[in-house]
Amino acid sequence: MIQTALAPLSLHGWRRRTIYDAELDGTVPIPSEDEIKRSIGKKIREYRLTRGYSRLKLGMKIGISDAQIFKYEAGQDHVRASVLWQISEALEVPVILLFGSSASSGYTDDEPDYLSLPDEATIFAAFRRIAPPDIQARVARLILALAVQDGESQGGSSG
Repeated sequence: MIQTALAPLSLHGWRRRTIYDAELDGTVPIPSEDEIKRSIGKKIREYRLTRGYSRLKLGMKIGISDAQIFKYEAGQDHVRASVLWQISEALEVPVILLFGSSASSGYTDDEPDYLSLPDEATIFAAFRRIAPPDIQARVARLILALAVQDGESQGGSSG
C-alpha cells in the first residue's frame, strides 16, 4: 500500500492527501479517455450479466439498441451521463458502481475498496427491494450501528 501523506489545508491545519492531489502534482497518472470508456463498459457488462439481462433487454429498458449497449461495453462509445444514470437505474445499482477503478492509475489507498466488493451491488439491490419501510429502516440503522462500532474498535474516532 502507498503511504498517504498530509497535505496543507488552509485555516484548518492538515488533511490527508488524496488521489486528486496526486493527479494534480503529477505523481499518479490520470487514466486515458479510452481506459475510462473501457472501464465503465466493463462495469456495465458485469452488472448486466449479474442481473441476467441480455443487451437487448437492457436496451429495451432504457430505450436504446442492443448494438449501442455493445458499443458502450466494448468501450467504443462514450456513455452520456444521462444514459449512464438510466443504465444504473435499470440495473438497480448506484451510478458510482459503474465507475470502475483504473488499474493503470497505480493508486492504492490504506482504506479497503468497498465499491469493488463483488456482492455489494447485489446487496444494495436486495436492500432496495425490502418492502416494509420499517424493516428497511431497521436494516439501515443496523448497518450504520455496525459501521460506527467497527470504527470505534479500530480507534477511528479521535475527538
